[in-house]
Amino acid sequence: LDLNFPDYDDEEDDFDTVRDSLASRLVSKTSTETPTSFEKPDLSSDNRSLIPCSEVKWIRNIGREVTGSNVYYGIEGTATRLRSFNEIERYCNKNNIHYEPEFV
Repeated sequence: LDLNFPDYDDEEDDFDTVRDSLASRLVSKTSTETPTSFEKPDLSSDNRSLIPCSEVKWIRNIGREVTGSNVYYGIEGTATRLRSFNEIERYCNKNNIHYEPEFV
């Protein structure tokens, strides 16, 4: 288990964005950009096409708690809070989103 985060700078403030592979698709909570809407596929039909991971507007929230900083991911416009890459993968599988590990 590699817990080394080479892109994290100890000098950064806890609320600075930590660079990662999702940075190009993250939307700030204060952004005026409108999220891309997509229809959830009808799972009852034979058409089970997956939504590409790159079309989902991922957001990253960094919060401070007594125990330290918490970083979690979500999808803009939802109350989803995902704390690990395993949770992201399970969420994608459950919601018919094509999970692409190279983006995470």
